[in-house]
Amino acid sequence: MKRWLMLVVALMAIGLSASALVLPETVYSLTRVSMCDTVVAIGGDERAQSLTVEIRAAVVNDRERVGESTTTWGVRWSDGLAVMLRSGNSAFGGAMDERYARVTVMWGDSLMADCKFTKGFAMVSRRANTLIVNRTREGGVTVRGGDGVPLEIASLSLPGDDTMPMPSFVCQGRVDVVGAMVEWLPDRSAPLMTEWTVERLRERFEVSTDPVEGFWQYFDRRNDPDYARLGGRYVIAAVKEDGGGYTLLYISGAEVNGPQWQKCMRKGGLTPTVFVGQYDMSWVDATMEQMTKDLNARIEQDALLVLEFPMYKSRLRFSKMPSVLWDRL
Repeated sequence: MKRWLMLVVALMAIGLSASALVLPETVYSLTRVSMCDTVVAIGGDERAQSLTVEIRAAVVNDRERVGESTTTWGVRWSDGLAVMLRSGNSAFGGAMDERYARVTVMWGDSLMADCKFTKGFAMVSRRANTLIVNRTREGGVTVRGGDGVPLEIASLSLPGDDTMPMPSFVCQGRVDVVGAMVEWLPDRSAPLMTEWTVERLRERFEVSTDPVEGFWQYFDRRNDPDYARLGGRYVIAAVKEDGGGYTLLYISGAEVNGPQWQKCMRKGGLTPTVFVGQYDMSWVDATMEQMTKDLNARIEQDALLVLEFPMYKSRLRFSKMPSVLWDRL
């Protein structure tokens, strides 16, 4: 089992083993129901890092006609994004007529994508099609669909937001819904946020007389590469708690899963033992999973913070940063 050593929030992070993967959460709804002129929320989590909606449905009466069908269905999001599917005929009654499926992507009043397909979609009554829409909190949107293997339809970028917009199934006309699935990657960063800032930490450490409090930077490591790899050369902070322990905060240096880590997120903690300078340790790994088993830390020579991960045959050492270097943080 390999773990990434990641030094964040005042310690390092060991992570990215098969047992610590971030698993998606899934909600199923609208199983085998018939709907008409309907808008219904289908679930999700506003704190999700990414969210995927997959809906399979069939138009009840999808006959050929002049122009396009009056029945349409798809996914509408709370920020105004709408992905809709309908069928039509290019020249009904003519020798060059072709039956097509049309997928439109609207964001508010703006047409972002308009795609017609003569293959890959079912275009007769009660034959089901699938629409799949994936969104990220950074603003990425991908759309796929079809009656079998999904076709690539559109890929676009919208403005990002701190929260994920929520999806709803929407239809105009009568539609038989086979099922809807919403799947998302949970945001594990929210519980790790703190009210600390680097500026506030500097102010506190300038007057602190506690030898453990302060900023600590990566010094060296000893690890078995079969058990762990270094994910970066980190800077962390140690802040004393009222109970005598210390909170560890991430400051900088993350490379593994780096975009998910922000300054002053909680990275772990130190709890005093009966031995002076020896601590039990908790740690948050690279995937933001809690680690508490058989971890310990100690202070050496009043200048080195040593983090031990015996089960992963790994050790990280950090040196106390002098105040003249704090402006670099």
